[in-house]
Amino acid sequence: MDTGTHLVMGVTLGGLASIDPIVAANPELSETVFWTCVIASQIPDIDTLLKSRGNATYIRNHRGYTHSVYAQVLWPTVITALAVLLVGSMYWFHIWLWAFIAIMIHVITDSFNGYGTQILRPFSKKWVAIGAVHTFDSYVFAIHFLAIVCGVFFQFHISIFIFAYLLTILHFIRRTFVCKNIRELILSIFPKAEPIIISSTIRQGQYKIAFAVNDLLYVARYTKEGLHIVDKIEKRDSFMEIHEQQIKEDPNIAAFLAFSPIYHHEIIQHKDYTEIRLMDLRYRNHSRYTFVAVAHIDPLGNIISSYTGWFFNEKTLQNKLNLAK
Repeated sequence: MDTGTHLVMGVTLGGLASIDPIVAANPELSETVFWTCVIASQIPDIDTLLKSRGNATYIRNHRGYTHSVYAQVLWPTVITALAVLLVGSMYWFHIWLWAFIAIMIHVITDSFNGYGTQILRPFSKKWVAIGAVHTFDSYVFAIHFLAIVCGVFFQFHISIFIFAYLLTILHFIRRTFVCKNIRELILSIFPKAEPIIISSTIRQGQYKIAFAVNDLLYVARYTKEGLHIVDKIEKRDSFMEIHEQQIKEDPNIAAFLAFSPIYHHEIIQHKDYTEIRLMDLRYRNHSRYTFVAVAHIDPLGNIISSYTGWFFNEKTLQNKLNLAK
């Protein structure tokens, strides 16, 4: 989820923490737990700082180690240790428990959008991306924002926050069943479709879909009117087979391949070099695939320059590649 949604969910969780009788009976502990929930709801995204080390490093690691099984235990422990050091509370377990709950809510909700997380790392490097909700889900944000507003007027009564989280859970369950129904619809039309990648859009009830059937790649959109195929692409393998190892060793290409579950590539011949462009089929915007990895390769098969990340106009993309030379 986005930073704003994690923030409002952290605040409402801080209000919900008064369901713990020890927290409710101790005003000082209640305040400590509240700020613990707010901080813990944000801390897994500290890996955003990796953007300063380039897109390849960021893409390979964002929502990776900081959302892993190790981190799910480490973050609450670090936050609790700091809280106890600062306020000297003897109720360390209650602080740790609510920090842990905040971390798990962050990681689990992130796993429900199309970007996903490596929530099972180190046991698995697989990206868990259910695709049921968008990174910014207006419904989830509105629920928790309104809960905070109501809490201010009703002295943060616990029933408000219980209701907010019940609505959120029901929303996630409903959206997950919608994804299940979309998958079943695709399989009823294309029985050999595999994989099927579904991503919710920012518009409620609209989904982007990418799937493969034998030697064809399909990009589709699902709305209340049904399934609409927006692009059909033949797989191309020859160039990748010739240069596969050299391409995969490039940091930008390797980062893209580790992250993207379904992609297409194009080959563009220039006078002095060949351009290979990998396009993640999950990210289509106005007939353009906006998350890419691009490499310029000389006649001997050496990579001259490369780039991975999002782009929104061709001139900017080529400028980034020229700077990398």
